[in-house]
Amino acid sequence: MVRESPEMPAGTTEITNVPLQADVAIPGKLSIGDAAVPNNYQLAVKGKMIAGELKIQDINNWPDYVFDSSYQLMSLQETEAYIKTNKHLPGIPPASQVQKKGVEIGANQALLLKKIEELTLHLIQLEKKVAQQNEQIHQQQQLLAQHLKPGKPPKIK
Repeated sequence: MVRESPEMPAGTTEITNVPLQADVAIPGKLSIGDAAVPNNYQLAVKGKMIAGELKIQDINNWPDYVFDSSYQLMSLQETEAYIKTNKHLPGIPPASQVQKKGVEIGANQALLLKKIEELTLHLIQLEKKVAQQNEQIHQQQQLLAQHLKPGKPPKIK
């Protein structure tokens, strides 16, 4: 049952008993701690919030597409140039925007995962390059050892 409460601020309703499959169900918006509930939102909390777990659903465009062969991975040189110019990572909102507008947790998690996946691809590329360079060094060492016999100084042309 929802009713006006004389002990609470004007326009505030008290929930005493709701016959749904929940302990408390609120048919409209909920404000905790005197927070204004913006349009298109159902809950506003003024102050800190703590939870044992938070699950975000309805996340579209999860970044598995990064591993598709058609994905254009930005080179590290391009990334460096972007960072020097913009002072933040490509695709990640700058601090000034986050301070003004906040962060949507689900979308931000997807962006962070995308950056982790891109870093993973860069590391794989670098590992292959290091392995190739190590093989070349090994081959050069073998050639050098064949040309330099023990006890003989190398011929310099």
